[in-house]
Amino acid sequence: MAKKAVKIALNSLFGLFVCLALGYSVCMRVWPEETTAVVGYRFYTVVTGSMEPTIPTTSVVLTRCLREGETPQPGQILTFRADRLGEEIVLTHYLREVKPDETGRVRFYTQGENADRYDDYATYREDLIGTYVLHIPYLGKIQAFLISSNALSMFVIVGLILAVYKLMLKNMDLTEQLQAAQLRPGVAGPATPGTGPEPRGKRRERRHARPKRKKGPAVQEASRSVRLHGAALERVTPGTVRFSGEVENTGDAPLEALLLEVRLLDGRGRQVGTGEVLLAGGALEPAGRRAFCAEWKADPLAASYAVKVRREPQPAAECAAVG
Repeated sequence: MAKKAVKIALNSLFGLFVCLALGYSVCMRVWPEETTAVVGYRFYTVVTGSMEPTIPTTSVVLTRCLREGETPQPGQILTFRADRLGEEIVLTHYLREVKPDETGRVRFYTQGENADRYDDYATYREDLIGTYVLHIPYLGKIQAFLISSNALSMFVIVGLILAVYKLMLKNMDLTEQLQAAQLRPGVAGPATPGTGPEPRGKRRERRHARPKRKKGPAVQEASRSVRLHGAALERVTPGTVRFSGEVENTGDAPLEALLLEVRLLDGRGRQVGTGEVLLAGGALEPAGRRAFCAEWKADPLAASYAVKVRREPQPAAECAAVG
């Protein structure tokens, strides 16, 4: 139970992370300035080696945006805008010095880690974006691929391959189950009218409406006289299975009401669900045999199941593992 709760919690956290990441990406594309003002952080991809080995090429850098009136100090790593031959680019370099230039404006002198002199770009306070927080090495390669035109095609192809692979595994597993002594799909719930379990309320009403039988050797003998033969299974559709077999009355009294009960088991043999169906066909005479067939909706929680036939409302007389 604890492992299941931990698994659910981890899956929930992962789903929340994916949703937040997708929401952040969409907002940054549609409302970049507004999103940055609310979040206070931005991601940038390093495309050159000017900061190696501190920040490798293709790393994703997390930058904390500067607040109003905040001034960075020399020695910090800055992310800033620069004008390269008329094109605006974004760089992440060391801040080496802050001092007024010849015009009297406060200039921020930056330098790459591998450079032997300051950058030629004239950087002022309005060009600064924020200060370096951390970086994730080589994540930029994945980011570049995800925004490429090949990513969507690859996702579609991988999805189709996984779907076909999963279908093949199901078919192979069913074939092995049918050939084995014990078959292992789980079942739950009726798939066709008249073949599934009755609602609990109606079943209780019908039981109370039946005349009470006297307990004694004859009743116990009748309950032990029900036998199940040839329990088998076949898959009708990917979500439906059909199990069949024969019931035999080996006693000396007619059997009027027979129930087929199904117990769903997990991979460790623990019960995870039950179901039952009233077998049609009227009374079963002594020494008589009658075939039955019922379809059920497959349950992904069950790794196997056991079926047993019993005379309602007496205890089970015969049990067969059908998997």
